[in-house]
Amino acid sequence: MIALAALEVLREAGVQVPEEVSLIGYDDIPWATLAHPPLTTIRQPVKEMAEAAVALLLRRLQEPEGEAVQIVVPVTLVPRGSTREVRR
Repeated sequence: MIALAALEVLREAGVQVPEEVSLIGYDDIPWATLAHPPLTTIRQPVKEMAEAAVALLLRRLQEPEGEAVQIVVPVTLVPRGSTREVRR
């Protein structure tokens, strides 16, 4: 939502996206595709994250003094119209 607001502020300031500024959001919210230009975003696996969080919580309840665990889940770049390739 913040990226969508930023897109609007940039438009009001006369800044062209993506010609002058590339903008990327996070979470791939449904409104990202409705923006003008459509918002490039990072998609994260929410279901996987929730399942991992529940599993860690249950483990912590069973083993309160257990080791801390770090879980890394992959994210996906979803390119749309708010970004362009880097000029070299």
